[in-house]
Amino acid sequence: MYKRLVDEALAAGDVDAQTLSTFDDEGLLHRLARRGTPPLLSALRERRLYKRVLECPAAELNGEAFEWIADDRARTTETENLLAVELGLAPGEVLLDFPTKTQMLGLDLPVVRRSGEVRRLTMAGLEGAINLPVLSDQLYQSARWLRVFAVRRIEVPRKELLDRLIEIGNRDSGEAGSGRRATG
Repeated sequence: MYKRLVDEALAAGDVDAQTLSTFDDEGLLHRLARRGTPPLLSALRERRLYKRVLECPAAELNGEAFEWIADDRARTTETENLLAVELGLAPGEVLLDFPTKTQMLGLDLPVVRRSGEVRRLTMAGLEGAINLPVLSDQLYQSARWLRVFAVRRIEVPRKELLDRLIEIGNRDSGEAGSGRRATG
């Protein structure tokens, strides 16, 4: 909710990216309230938090099919609004959360082998010892979750919603408005 509120404030020019980092959470909410109180801001202040509609670990998702949700905020916002309408809600009443994929085990350490040889342990791993790329990917898959939230509790078939997100993800962002509905 907070991320969407900040995105909207940036787009509206209520705050700029350079001054954004000077605020703490409450200070930013206070600043945004000076120009009126959008529904999302009221909901945050009154602790009327959106309800989780779907939660799925990255390990159960189809590879990179959902990366656009983490990487393209404009496209994600467009999709959130589209899904909201398809689900009988108002634009802004559905939120997608899929954190950016980060490097889980970035390191570069000298390791002294039993022979006395010094080798570097990096993301490539250490031959015969630790396969860090695989370990990192497994940690990432178990720690990262796709979540869909809505302003109120609604029933949405999991497979249909995931299929709809894949369908949208397979298109150019300008085409996200066409296609079938998320629910029947």
